[in-house]
Amino acid sequence: MQMYRYIIGVGGMACGSCESHVNNEVRKHFPNVSVKSSHLKKQTIIESKEKLDLKEVERVIINTHYDFLSIKEETYEKKSFFQKLFKKK
Repeated sequence: MQMYRYIIGVGGMACGSCESHVNNEVRKHFPNVSVKSSHLKKQTIIESKEKLDLKEVERVIINTHYDFLSIKEETYEKKSFFQKLFKKK
């Protein structure tokens, strides 16, 4: 299954609470995504089955009052449990 990954540079996060705030706002605007933030890496990663509007992603991050630094979009193939289990070595 083709998936989309968005790696977003986010400045100003200082702790786990900051990460949770960003994650909650992303989920509120894009309910069917997986999201993970790291204040140490200064980034948020969003994974989605559908392509997201980059300007909308940027707007959501800016509205959290943290610094939007960059965004990178990439595609990848999500492997099922059985594909992972029986992968060729």
